[in-house]
Amino acid sequence: MSALARAGKNRPIEVVHLSGGAFERGVAHGRAVADRLEYYWGELMKDVTDRSADPIGKDELRQWVLERCGAALALAPDLEQEIRGIAEGAGVAYELALGVNFGEEVCHLASSKGMASSRPTERCLSIVVPPEQSATGDYLLAQTWDGPDWTPDPVLFVVDEEAGRSAYLSDGGWVGGVGLNDRGVGSVHTGVGTTNDGTPGLPYPFIARRILQSDLLEEAAGKVVEAPATAGCHYIVAGGGRALDVEIAGAANAVMPLSGPVSTCAHFSARDLEALETEADARQVSEYRTTRLLSLLAQRAPIGPLELFDIMSDHKEGASGAMVCRHPATDRVEGRSLGALVVDMAAAEVFARAGNPCEERPLGSAALR
Repeated sequence: MSALARAGKNRPIEVVHLSGGAFERGVAHGRAVADRLEYYWGELMKDVTDRSADPIGKDELRQWVLERCGAALALAPDLEQEIRGIAEGAGVAYELALGVNFGEEVCHLASSKGMASSRPTERCLSIVVPPEQSATGDYLLAQTWDGPDWTPDPVLFVVDEEAGRSAYLSDGGWVGGVGLNDRGVGSVHTGVGTTNDGTPGLPYPFIARRILQSDLLEEAAGKVVEAPATAGCHYIVAGGGRALDVEIAGAANAVMPLSGPVSTCAHFSARDLEALETEADARQVSEYRTTRLLSLLAQRAPIGPLELFDIMSDHKEGASGAMVCRHPATDRVEGRSLGALVVDMAAAEVFARAGNPCEERPLGSAALR
């Protein structure tokens, strides 16, 4: 666990409010996470240098990011201005703040460069609870926020912008994450390693934020597939009593309506997308985690919003050390659960917790109406 993560242990999740124009929002964001940005970038650099068999230089990495950011910056100029504000507020170079938003892509680059660790990395785990299994009568969405063991705890951002109000959970410095907006569009997402990772296009934080800038379910789904994605991902979007599973890897994508409970992790369900997966070990772990979470839901339904934190705290172990609530890296599995989120669509409220869900650290929340 990183020094930053240890320093925050047992603290409630940090809630950061952002408002004003795009650059102003970015400045406030950067000031709030200044201590993390250079550390975060430094660890990404280690993944492609000290931890890689085929290391690259700092300037080469920055150029790699710049070559892949053109489509993102052209399609979302407001988010570019926000990133420029983050750099200003944190007192770091623009390229560093931009590179942090391509963190997922840098991790894939490190893997392609022969990063020393060959253990499967735990990825985020989500669950979609349909109205018939929810105590609220509407959808509940929940997710563990998983990542490398060095990653600091995530932040709950509450944003007032031109499109409206939203709240999302993400790493400090990222311009988007999982959450809900005041128009009733909610989303949770889980990454999938694919052969198309690194494709020039939109990085995860950009797609995630554009979902929450949408007014309607179909518009949100369209934002996911509007341009190629730089990293494979499930984007679950819900609103208006319906939900969609939008799977994307590069330019390949599939949009599928959901019925009943669904849990997603590091594997796709669409056959064409499944063929692009690159992490065979991750699929075995992923399938165990999703099956286990659905089993726990079936035992507890109808379930209330805060009860979802309980089932995301499950430690029953499966193959390769798989479990719902991930703890620091072991000799079998890399990474940990950095935090957790629950979206209550009926109450238009988001709840978040830093650290492993089982730690029961104090909750943070944001009401969207």
